[in-house]
Amino acid sequence: MNSEKILNALDKYDYKYIHQNGVIIVKLDYAQQIIIDVKNPDKVIIKDKLVGWNFLTGSIQMNIKNAMLYNFVGLIFFSFLLILKYNHAQFFTPFFFTFIAWVLMWTIFYHVKSESLKQQIINWTK
Repeated sequence: MNSEKILNALDKYDYKYIHQNGVIIVKLDYAQQIIIDVKNPDKVIIKDKLVGWNFLTGSIQMNIKNAMLYNFVGLIFFSFLLILKYNHAQFFTPFFFTFIAWVLMWTIFYHVKSESLKQQIINWTK
């Protein structure tokens, strides 16, 4: 029953999706997917995933939480590399803040997009 409601709503709002074996994969822009597992009628599981080439992880597939951790570790590594190579803070600071702004902007974008669709799916199943 839940899968029928979700599929009808996805068709109604013209989302691109794949439905196979009780799993619905909704394809969003910028290499983002929402995976809805409706195999168990009592419990619907909703996950997010970044696939293909995206602005946070490149071509590595992972969910948004792991992408935030991945970018944090990358930021620390990138910072140490720049500090070791250039001892001048005036050269290092613009790159550091540009990288932070880039990661924050795309993290917020992907997070808001996935959470809003997850909330819509929850409302459709009620």
